[in-house]
Amino acid sequence: MRLFPGIWLWLISMRTSGFIVDGCESDQAKELVELLIELKTRGLSTFSRVTMFGCSDDKSQVARRLSRALVANSMHELDSNQFSWNLQKSVASTPDHHLLIVLEVDCPSSERLLLEAKNATMFVSPYKWFLISRGCSSVDCVLSKLSELRRNVLPDSELLIWLKQSQRLVSVYKVSAEQGRDWQIEERARSIACDNATFNLLLDDDSAMITSRRRSDLRRTHLKSSLVITDYDSLQHLTDYRNREIDTSSKCNYPWAKFLASMLNATISFKLAPTWGYPRANGTWDGMTGMMQRGEIEFGASHSFVTGERLKVVHYLAGLTTPSHSRFVFRRPALSSVANLFALPFRGSVWIGVLALALLFGFLLYPAMVLEWRRHRDGTIEPRVGDETIVVVGALAQQGFWYEARAASTRVLVLAGLLGFLSLHAAYAANIVALLQSTSSSIKSLKDLLASPLDLGVHDTVFNRYYFKSLGSLEPKIRGAISEKSEWLGLEEGVRRLRRGHFALHAVLGWAYKVVHETFEEDEKCDFEEIDFLNVFEPHMVVAKFSPYKELLRVKALRIRETGMRTREINRLYSTRPRCDAAASSRRFISVGYAECKGAFYALGYGLVVALLLFAAEIAHRRLRLGIRSNRLKR
Repeated sequence: MRLFPGIWLWLISMRTSGFIVDGCESDQAKELVELLIELKTRGLSTFSRVTMFGCSDDKSQVARRLSRALVANSMHELDSNQFSWNLQKSVASTPDHHLLIVLEVDCPSSERLLLEAKNATMFVSPYKWFLISRGCSSVDCVLSKLSELRRNVLPDSELLIWLKQSQRLVSVYKVSAEQGRDWQIEERARSIACDNATFNLLLDDDSAMITSRRRSDLRRTHLKSSLVITDYDSLQHLTDYRNREIDTSSKCNYPWAKFLASMLNATISFKLAPTWGYPRANGTWDGMTGMMQRGEIEFGASHSFVTGERLKVVHYLAGLTTPSHSRFVFRRPALSSVANLFALPFRGSVWIGVLALALLFGFLLYPAMVLEWRRHRDGTIEPRVGDETIVVVGALAQQGFWYEARAASTRVLVLAGLLGFLSLHAAYAANIVALLQSTSSSIKSLKDLLASPLDLGVHDTVFNRYYFKSLGSLEPKIRGAISEKSEWLGLEEGVRRLRRGHFALHAVLGWAYKVVHETFEEDEKCDFEEIDFLNVFEPHMVVAKFSPYKELLRVKALRIRETGMRTREINRLYSTRPRCDAAASSRRFISVGYAECKGAFYALGYGLVVALLLFAAEIAHRRLRLGIRSNRLKR
């Protein structure tokens, strides 16, 4: 019995030190861990790793309990002078969106840590902060310690504050970094019970919604944006759909930017930029991208192409894109301009069959001609192989010949050959007529285009100048060929040459097709082909890299796309590929020129050259024989 007083004293000491709990009384470590697990379970905060900075003595217990809950963690003493090193190390070792940073704001060095995080830009998405205050009972008490963060905790910040005394869990942020803006306080949860070491939360209305939905009301915050304008007359036609081929991207994005501001209950103003923005030698950017890099605007209201260099300074909104495809567009050239029509009607096997038939006909005809000549001997010269070859060629080409068959067998042979060659000639002529109306589909790649007889032209725009100057992804030979073969043109002149044919124009398809719709006849709107050699994504609307409104704009941009407002503007401003009217195309008159007949001209020319050479050889041979004969007579 003497042991009982000692045991009771030990139990009382353990109770006061926090190791034994009763009812809803729990030690600080247990209560904190259960709160964090409850936050993760209820969806108020998502994380897979906890990094805690504090000055209390229960961090080791917190670490053990988190490990038992399968949550990776690391603990750092806030009184140490190495806390900034620990902060950078903990963030670098974990993907940002998986990390929850827990801070005890009652510690003496907490404000120094917050300042360090502010300088490291760690109060923007996707960083998550959980501040613990055991000494403050009101939110204002904690906010007084966050005075240095009044321009940094903005709508994209995830900053939870747990007030231990009043058992409140709140989120705080400011809608803008402008002076005079009040803190916005969101009641996220209240603790109401603790049953069997379980920390329960009473969720407030809409508290489980994602941040971009809770904070979509910016309370008339002023947003700054930019429009790329290459022709200042476009400022008078941003909404009336005139001159659609000029500054189309800005005219399409202007209403979208207005919609975004309206959906966020914000105001908006636009700065004008001459270009979309390109890198300078000193690492800075000009144009609209440079404005975002310098923090002058929040987002760009003119779309930009996705490039690796721009990804370092801007963020692209996936919801709002425009079909501003820049490609080489051309009309498929006539088949005669890229191939010899006279060699195309038959396949190789058919040509071999024709040659075999001609050889067989000649092989049978020559003995018949010789036997017929020997039987009649009417004073003509004995047929030779050359004479028989002329007869075969005449029958094959359906042009007639000098030979007149007399024997019945020879006549049957000639008649059979003429009938066979007549069928071949009819099929050949029909295929020639069909090929005259055909176009070539042999141009499928950039190399095919450069090897073709087509001339190249480029629409003279700022971005085309930039991209054609920096074709680093192409082979040097192709890059040099494009530079030498291309010509800078206005859009109307380029489309006019495109209409004449044998010309490929590199331009934004929507702009080029708009002029095509207005100037081409119906039977000319066929046979268009496109070749993409830039291989870039559709241009996207861009947001400054660390803009606090990035997530809000992204969600609202997807909303604009889902409701069809994006499609409405695109259909009104961007022209699509013209529809080919097959009936009108079939009635189109096709003239036959030199290109279609050059194969025949080549055959005639080569035949004349060979004939002249043979004629010269015959003359030389005759003179040589006469010379030899005269020398013999003199002897």
